[in-house]
Amino acid sequence: MKPIHKKTAQLIGLVGLMVIQLLSVPNLAAQQKPTPTKKAMFWKVSNKDNVVYLLGSIHAGNKEMYPLAKEIEAAFAESTTLAVEADITHIDQQKIQAFMMKGMYEGDDTLWNHVNDETKVQMEKACELLAMACAPLGKMKPWLLSVMLPAMAMMKNGMDPKYGIDQHFLELAAKTPTKRILEIEGAEFQFKILSSLEGSLQEESLGSALSQMGNLKDMFQTMRDLWMSGDADAMDSWMKKTMAGSENMRKIMLDGRNPAMADAAETLLKSKGRGFVVVGAGHLVGREGVARLLAGRGYKVEQVALSQ
Repeated sequence: MKPIHKKTAQLIGLVGLMVIQLLSVPNLAAQQKPTPTKKAMFWKVSNKDNVVYLLGSIHAGNKEMYPLAKEIEAAFAESTTLAVEADITHIDQQKIQAFMMKGMYEGDDTLWNHVNDETKVQMEKACELLAMACAPLGKMKPWLLSVMLPAMAMMKNGMDPKYGIDQHFLELAAKTPTKRILEIEGAEFQFKILSSLEGSLQEESLGSALSQMGNLKDMFQTMRDLWMSGDADAMDSWMKKTMAGSENMRKIMLDGRNPAMADAAETLLKSKGRGFVVVGAGHLVGREGVARLLAGRGYKVEQVALSQ
């Protein structure tokens, strides 16, 4: 395997999980766009002694998402710690590449020995869409393909991790030596989640990824519109629809990771200095979301109103 490009490593490190969360949307272009509100995917969590902010992220974006609301930027400026799922500005490419090698078939074995004819046809269409040969992709196992294919298609459609919310604040933090960066999970941890999926879930994720290859631009547009509207209920409803029929995948990829994110926010609340937590927007909303989990632990949680 050739060395992975830094931008590709960044995109795979975070966007892969976002893509898998959006695998089963039947027709996003036909959905009604949300009505803009003066809110954001942005919450203030407090106790009697401290404040922590939660910001829902889109891990790859475009220029239209900026500038961010002044309330968000001000909250970050006054924080002492930035907590993210993974610090994609300091990914160890050698470690990630070594982990990706585990996603390759050995010897003469290939994907074609492990999937049905329908998946083979979908793979051929995906290769045509990406204008690349199928043979190299056929050496990848389903879990790795379910990340690589959407990542390549997203880059082809102009969706760039350099405009991701995580990237934006990581770059700002790097310019402030006194601001600490905390990784809640890390890219390697996220790869382990994917690679440990049972065979049936791996094939399911690949089939869903392949079926959406031609629709990723619309998927991103819908998520971006929901994110910019600040409509948490609409975001939660949409996330549920995208993962309808795959409760196991939702528990693994979304709900199962939320408690650790809530723990990180709670730790920051109990420490000195203010925390600013940036995780995927889907992790913050809904009954099992981080915001609700923290409210259930007795903290005051309020979605921040914006002045613009």
